[in-house]
Amino acid sequence: MNPNIIKVKDEADVVCGSKIVLSPGLRPCRIVLRDLGTQFVTHREYMHIAVVTRSEDDFTYDHVECTHTDYDQGHYFSYRNETKQEQYSKALADFAERAEKL
Repeated sequence: MNPNIIKVKDEADVVCGSKIVLSPGLRPCRIVLRDLGTQFVTHREYMHIAVVTRSEDDFTYDHVECTHTDYDQGHYFSYRNETKQEQYSKALADFAERAEKL
């Protein structure tokens, strides 16, 4: 068992997420790509980080849980007028660009 665990709890509509960025004085955040059913969106997602203590087989360890708090700065890619795959490709390119800059 590895006691060095970081667990990210994704929202149900998150397709993929970037690394989580931690900066002094700022909330932890990452870029996510979400499928909202009629469109894809890339958002900056802010996270809450908590240390959780677990016990298994007489071994106690801490792990970090990252959970969603809110989204902002959305870029939207509707697939009503274009195919879902075309919009997914555009959204994925936007996700990659934004994640690289984060």
